[in-house]
Amino acid sequence: MESSIEIYVATHKPIDFALPDYCKKIQVNAEANGQWPGYLHDNDGLDNISLKNPNYCELTVLYSMWKNCKSDIQGLFHYRRYMMSRINRMTASFDELIKTAYVFPDEVRNACVTAEEIIEALKNNDIILPMPVSRSPLNVLETMAFFCRKYKYINVMRKVIRDFWPDYLLALYEVFDGEFMSVCNMFITGRKITDEYCEWLFSVLGKVENLVSNYEGKEDYARLYGYLSEILINVFVRKNNLSAKYFYKNMVRSSNDENKIIRAARKIPFLMTAFNSVRRMMKRKYHEEIRESENFSVKIRKFTGFNIYDSLFIAELTPKIDNLIPALEEILPSLNSEAKNSGMLLVPRIIISGKIPASLHEALWDIGVSIVNR
Repeated sequence: MESSIEIYVATHKPIDFALPDYCKKIQVNAEANGQWPGYLHDNDGLDNISLKNPNYCELTVLYSMWKNCKSDIQGLFHYRRYMMSRINRMTASFDELIKTAYVFPDEVRNACVTAEEIIEALKNNDIILPMPVSRSPLNVLETMAFFCRKYKYINVMRKVIRDFWPDYLLALYEVFDGEFMSVCNMFITGRKITDEYCEWLFSVLGKVENLVSNYEGKEDYARLYGYLSEILINVFVRKNNLSAKYFYKNMVRSSNDENKIIRAARKIPFLMTAFNSVRRMMKRKYHEEIRESENFSVKIRKFTGFNIYDSLFIAELTPKIDNLIPALEEILPSLNSEAKNSGMLLVPRIIISGKIPASLHEALWDIGVSIVNR
């Protein structure tokens, strides 16, 4: 018997192009805006979180899918973002390569991953995720802090996991330390894993929300839980040792952009070659600067804005592990003060290879030090 597939496509505006048959269009924020005919809605059923959409984003659709979808295979896409059929980038044509980044509306149905590819991928894998992305050389924690008001709310999430799900804490830190993660809360998996993931995810976010509600200035956390969950799905996959199959995530562009995109696309072979060469050069230079010492290499940098290549190297420590925390505690206060006076961002970073215990992560977090795992 063939598995049934339903992938919910979260949308805040009508979708006027064809989708694969397994896609189910579902309206977000339907409780506040009224239900559209011909769509599923994130307020279908008595148990829903539709009114939380401004902060939970597409997670209100995920919650509805969790409570209402009975299919064997379930997943989440966005109205402009879909997973596309895998291609061999070494042998792909120019047009095929372009479509790993974007498609026009009339191409979506044929460009999307097929039901057969989904079923085949899940025969030997637990979950399908978008291809991981990176803001190298920033790690995941530094990247997501940009979207979550620095570390304020990420720290709340960390404390919730530490206090209520301590067995997830090391996986959380390992995701933080890494350079790559899958984004946009998109996934495809079996119903059992969906149930387990959603039970855990919404429990975590519920406890985070209870703590965040005590903060003033609530306007500064629009979309907060949507961002936090982008971290958490990666943590869930890592903690539970789920095997993942990755597909490219593309974006639907309006046909009004066609001429502009095509003109830009003609330049892509040259631009991408130039960009990749520069990126490799910059990354190599960066790695040369942070070559590991006998123990730890602690690079302390001040950033101008959110660009590591504009950073100013100001100090280096190479303490043994037993002396790491005291050494940092001694130097950081004066450096923080200097950075604050000059209007810059101080980012202490430890470059390591391999695993370190969660207890050391905790100690480093408490003094504001980030880890990059190479």
